[in-house]
Amino acid sequence: MAANCHPDHDTICTFRRNSFDAVSAAFPEVLPLAKEPKPLRVGTASVDGTKVDANANRRNGIRHGRAGELRERLRGGIEGLLDRAERDDADAASEPQGLPEELKRRETPKAKLDKACAELERRAKARADSERAECERKVEAREQREGSRKGKRIKAPEEEPRDEERINLTDADSSPMRRSRRHECRQACNAQAAVDADGSRLVLGSRVSVSASDRNELVADVEAMPAALGAADRVLADGGCATGSEVSELEGRGVEVLVATGAEGGRRRHDFRPEPPPKPAKEPSRGRSGSRRCGRGWSCRRTGRTAACAGMRWSRRSGS
Repeated sequence: MAANCHPDHDTICTFRRNSFDAVSAAFPEVLPLAKEPKPLRVGTASVDGTKVDANANRRNGIRHGRAGELRERLRGGIEGLLDRAERDDADAASEPQGLPEELKRRETPKAKLDKACAELERRAKARADSERAECERKVEAREQREGSRKGKRIKAPEEEPRDEERINLTDADSSPMRRSRRHECRQACNAQAAVDADGSRLVLGSRVSVSASDRNELVADVEAMPAALGAADRVLADGGCATGSEVSELEGRGVEVLVATGAEGGRRRHDFRPEPPPKPAKEPSRGRSGSRRCGRGWSCRRTGRTAACAGMRWSRRSGS
């Protein structure tokens, strides 16, 4: 389809729209090939991610500290309504018909906040577990140093979420992120995928991340591939995954990592769109009548003298 070239994304989209029937007929033929009992040996895997808009509003996000304050406020309101219900039950003349609705209005948001806080605590514990091995290595290296100058004490990973950590109450798997510096910030998910780059072009693994950047997603993407397929010998990634710790960890497992370390400029290398027309040259700015502007002040056209150098005032009419 690409004629051994690198077409633009618009070219692929146009081809798919114009050849929709052919593409639809090719899918049923590709799927049986993927289901064959022939084992697939993973050699080179290509890893990349994309931002997918979430079905949630960015304003529905809340910080962990603020969620704790609201939970305490709602808990106090619920306890007050229950005490009121007990007093109304003791009074035979009262009719507490509005209490169930008031309790429901408080219990529903409290349940959402409890679920969001539990998710933040789970993420904090998982992050601490992943950082504990590195922390123990640093502590051991510090203890092996001789003398009193051993450096700062290594802090243990925090298992509790920080107050500024945010979560969306509608979609907890999404977070505010943007595709690039030229795009706006939107509530989205970071969808990661690993594809076989040798011959089959099949998707080997996929996962969804709440991180807006791909800097710490390389190892997790490689681990997302099923163990039955085997380990990849080589991993390809773009500059967004260029993190020294991630690359070193994969190289320690015997995986060759090829990651781009920088971009090639403002335009893509394989961009077949026409070049923008050159901008017209700007004319030199003109100053007062009978004079022109130079780097040191106003100069006369007739004599070429500069007013700032001569210490004189130049008249608009005569230029002297």
